[in-house]
Amino acid sequence: MNSFIYLAYPALLALLFYKASVCKSKTYNQEALSPVQTKAILGALAICIILHHISQKLPVQLSAKDPAKYALEPFRGIGYLFVAYFLFCSGFGLYQSLSSKPGYLNRFLLSHITPVVITFLITDTMFFYARVNRQAAALPASTYCWFVFVIIILYIGFYLCFRFLRTSAAAALWGYALLWCALCRIFWIDTWWYNSVLAFPLGVSFAKRLPRLMDTLKKKYPVALVSSFLLTALLLFLSSDDMRLYRLIGQGIGFAATRDILTVLQLLNALSFSILLTLLSMKIRIGNKFLSFLGAMTLEIYLVHVLFVELFCKTFIGQFKAFFYIKNPFLYLLAVLVLTFPIAFVIRKIRETLSPLITGGEDDISWVLKILRTAAIAAIAILLLSTAYFSISSHFTSFRMRDTVSQYQKDFNTMTEVDGKMLSAYVAGEGAHTILILGDAEDPAPSMLLRPLADHLAEDYRVILPDFFGCGFSDPTDKPRNAKALAEELHTLTEKLTGGKPVTIFSYGTSGVCALTYLSEYPEDVEGLMGYDLLSPEILKEKYDNTALSKEQIFYAAYCSGKHMQIMSKLMKATGFIRMELVTYNEAFTRDVMKDHIDTLDELFIRNYANPESIQYRSNMMTDARDLQCLRLPTGFPAIFLSSNWSNAYEVKKPAELLKKLISDENCQRISVIAGDSYSIYYQARDVAKHVKEFMKDL
Repeated sequence: MNSFIYLAYPALLALLFYKASVCKSKTYNQEALSPVQTKAILGALAICIILHHISQKLPVQLSAKDPAKYALEPFRGIGYLFVAYFLFCSGFGLYQSLSSKPGYLNRFLLSHITPVVITFLITDTMFFYARVNRQAAALPASTYCWFVFVIIILYIGFYLCFRFLRTSAAAALWGYALLWCALCRIFWIDTWWYNSVLAFPLGVSFAKRLPRLMDTLKKKYPVALVSSFLLTALLLFLSSDDMRLYRLIGQGIGFAATRDILTVLQLLNALSFSILLTLLSMKIRIGNKFLSFLGAMTLEIYLVHVLFVELFCKTFIGQFKAFFYIKNPFLYLLAVLVLTFPIAFVIRKIRETLSPLITGGEDDISWVLKILRTAAIAAIAILLLSTAYFSISSHFTSFRMRDTVSQYQKDFNTMTEVDGKMLSAYVAGEGAHTILILGDAEDPAPSMLLRPLADHLAEDYRVILPDFFGCGFSDPTDKPRNAKALAEELHTLTEKLTGGKPVTIFSYGTSGVCALTYLSEYPEDVEGLMGYDLLSPEILKEKYDNTALSKEQIFYAAYCSGKHMQIMSKLMKATGFIRMELVTYNEAFTRDVMKDHIDTLDELFIRNYANPESIQYRSNMMTDARDLQCLRLPTGFPAIFLSSNWSNAYEVKKPAELLKKLISDENCQRISVIAGDSYSIYYQARDVAKHVKEFMKDL
């Protein structure tokens, strides 16, 4: 029954061509860009977007031998093309209305943004309750809601260009869309936020020159159709697989430059595809009323169907347990469709009821606009004033804290020269054994964050808690930030601080790859291994890896995410709003030794958050983990892995089970699930230390 998913193809074709007619030779569909025709096409494309999102789920849900695993593969990488035609029609329709309706711009933003916001709030509320049920609350809740923000940005651009730049408005709109693309690239935002947006000004340009364009296309229709088809096919071939393009042209320029070229090809393909559908519409008249019905609520379909895609998927948002996993792909698709269409219709009715209440009629729109304009001006003024206040006060606080931060480093941390740079570490305690504590590699100040744990362990053992280069009080570095380099630096540090004696490693979070690399590189210098919610190669593979992707692709995806986080952190630091994040962050340290140094901890957080070194380690972590996937602990080697019960309760595959891949000797290697969450190591350090001390007694 799994193979029934292939019925999606004939069913879609049947829907598309039911009651469709083809114009005779040298005759054309005069309604090619009419609302009836375009709504029908958009209805079909709404179904295609559903198939696109399901196609992204099937490969990870089905076995390699299942014939349905790649059934919808043709839809997998072309979702942006379907969105492009929607934006094309949107731009076309807006200009048509502008040309035919006097005073159209007077209520433009209110009347166009309000329905979008209403639909978004309804669907995102539904998604929010689903996420809360899985302990994964977030705002916005939907991981697919990027389109809402993009369409609002384009509406604002249309309004600004045609309100203030009337004679050159169309050209300005192209510039506006290109500016959005440039900003997305500068801020390392995912490409689907912008690889289809140029279709919007294309639709406006089509509408502006419609009679002349249609006459030209009719005269050269065969050439135009064949050319657009071939161009679309070529661009799709080149831009649908970045490794294909990399093998063709990227060996000399690098993978990152290849990805930029691929994005440009996708932008061009969005234009070509929109033109191709327009040319096909000139010959094919669609008469399917069901598709027109769907086309009238495409936004509702887009925003609500993704909820069911996630609810019935093997994993919810890629990590958490499913609500109701439908393993059969045909039934999975059917369930998504059956629930999406009626619920989208209900949401549309709610939206149509609420929108007039907010936007008002022609007679009372003026006072509504006045209220909204006043509220917008007040909000902007408050935002600017608060930003100025937070920025000035934050920078003043950092300036005032410079001496305090320096004094903390002198009082509590040891500076050791490693590879020509100064590496900072909190060193405390005495004992026969030395514990090397490795904080999360993305933490801005490990020597402070894990000091409560270090102090509890220092009661019985010598403890070394280092700051990786670029973090805490350690110097920044331009050296490669991968697990092998970090392990080498840490080994040099421990040799200098212990005189070459072996250490027991305690690793937290993302430093797990570094700890395992240290063990594999210097096995004789490690007498034991401990971990708390340690990200082992198997856990990283389950959570973040996609074995179908190459090392270049995995590295680039992580690098983009890290660079985006880094740029946003710089913005937060410049405005001072980063201090707002510290309110909840500080709560974890109010009950232990760090409560007396909260201000210093805050400054280290602000100074080193999302630093270049941690971004590079994050980018290399997955490929480093791949190199360790066959690693097992040596027989007779003592090890314990502490795994918080929160992650084992809510994640799809229990980390405690995945950690077993490392175990080779159950007599001295074990896994313990303990109460708490991943952050318990900060605010329940004493409880974690008890488990560590029990393990150390057996060494």
